[in-house]
Amino acid sequence: MSLFFDDSTPVVAKVTGVNPSAGTITLDQNVTVAQDVRIYRGDSGALNNKDGELLGLPAAISATGTYLGIDRTGKPEWQGHLVDCNGPLSLQAMRAVVDTISIYGTTEPDLIITDHLTRSRYEALLTSLKRFVNPMQLEGGFKAIEFDGLPIVVDKDAPPQRMWFLNTRDWLWYSMKDIGWLDRHGAILHPVPDMDAWKAYLTTYRELVCRRPNNQAVLFNIVGEEPAGGS
Repeated sequence: MSLFFDDSTPVVAKVTGVNPSAGTITLDQNVTVAQDVRIYRGDSGALNNKDGELLGLPAAISATGTYLGIDRTGKPEWQGHLVDCNGPLSLQAMRAVVDTISIYGTTEPDLIITDHLTRSRYEALLTSLKRFVNPMQLEGGFKAIEFDGLPIVVDKDAPPQRMWFLNTRDWLWYSMKDIGWLDRHGAILHPVPDMDAWKAYLTTYRELVCRRPNNQAVLFNIVGEEPAGGS
């Protein structure tokens, strides 16, 4: 996979290694990245997903800046909660996140999303405490382990060393156009120059929106040894 670094002088670098424990990647070249520079998947400055990605969880769960064009300053209901674990994962740290949402928000979370390694760290934590939980059965046939009644699900694209505590009732799809083929000048298929081929564009215009960031939180900076057996 290649990454596009959107700096004053954009750079494209290939990912050659991933370290889930440290939350780092290795590139095929040295890249100097300034603070707050955004990184996208892409093979070139012209071919990247810079304008095609959803805002996502980090944009919604922040305490500063703007979200959806709204300045968060002076608007507590518009400010998500960032809780620094600053060490190994613990039940106390997870409970603190739930309590933070309950105290400063209007409800409690109903879902936790994390990466595979962090889930393994949670499972190892339960084993060390002589605790075992049966998998929860979710809609669609999915299963998840639980923390205090909250399902913990994994996403391979989730940023490492984090747990996202969400209230799913606050998340909505805003759609201006459903998924469909782009009709350009009365046609969907268009010839590819100098090739015996045709091309079409599948498009949709939508955004994942959180209507109350104050009911969401992220536990970040979860560090520690990788559990025996890997992730």
